[in-house]
Amino acid sequence: MRLLIRGKVWALDQSADLPKDVDGECDAPSSKNKGIRIRTELKDQPRLDALIHEMLHAAFWDLGEGPVASLANVVALDLWENKLRPERKTTRVTRDRLEHHIIGVIWTRSEIAVLDEDVRREVAHSLAHNLNRLGWAF
Repeated sequence: MRLLIRGKVWALDQSADLPKDVDGECDAPSSKNKGIRIRTELKDQPRLDALIHEMLHAAFWDLGEGPVASLANVVALDLWENKLRPERKTTRVTRDRLEHHIIGVIWTRSEIAVLDEDVRREVAHSLAHNLNRLGWAF
């Protein structure tokens, strides 16, 4: 599957070949044939966290690992607690609700507070759209 994040496309792949302490990897936005790889055996909330984490790396490549991990954990936890689950029926309504939740979380986070409002909205939209296409819904 292809993921569109801030106007660039990454190929999403499952991988059993990642190091044991790595749940996902993201290629630089300037890479040709860039990809995001997620550990194959991840399920449920850890998978959601890894997906969001790597999509945030794609969106905010210059942001360090600490801020990306912190933001991804908070967004994934909020979505999980609000009953976002894989393999549910996805619709425009669920995507809009998902985007609303993500906006609500990232708006308050200091990790990206310095970024333009339009950029934060664009990233929230990308996360919601991609997660919805991957079958994540409320």
